[in-house]
Amino acid sequence: MGTEKPPQFCCLVSSEQLTIWGMKAGFLLTCMLVSATGCETRTAQSAAPTPTPRLFAVPTASEVFNLRSKCAELGDKILESNFVGSALTQEVLSHYNPETNRCYVELDVHAADLSQYEQHPYSRYLYDGQTKDLLVSATNDKGKKTGHIFNGDIFADYDKATARMDSLMADDHQK
Repeated sequence: MGTEKPPQFCCLVSSEQLTIWGMKAGFLLTCMLVSATGCETRTAQSAAPTPTPRLFAVPTASEVFNLRSKCAELGDKILESNFVGSALTQEVLSHYNPETNRCYVELDVHAADLSQYEQHPYSRYLYDGQTKDLLVSATNDKGKKTGHIFNGDIFADYDKATARMDSLMADDHQK
């Protein structure tokens, strides 16, 4: 058993051939990647926002009237279930938004005697009229302002809370 040649297989190639095939494979992979992603540079500004599809039909004028009346009734129920002390009074304002099909109810609590207005906190609360979930609150207590937006995370800022409340309560004709 002298010097035997190692067996040769038909599928074995030289290292030079492997390098060439690797380069070809890398080139093809790069071409496929570029063609799949495109050559354009896309930015968030150039992409047009897709409109949110409506999940319901736009109500007719008479339906909006009835829904606003129902929203006012829901607001009155929230007012009736909220108790304040004798030094305070409360008012309720409701707004049905036909675009979002939601009823918003704002409850304002302040001094009953307006000459004592600065002696008591002034608070605004915005509820979902149907679920009675508190969405936004803002309080000014002798210059100390606090605000909360309840949307998963509680965010506290008086100015942002009042701005959010104002935007949700804005009349359709004012927008």
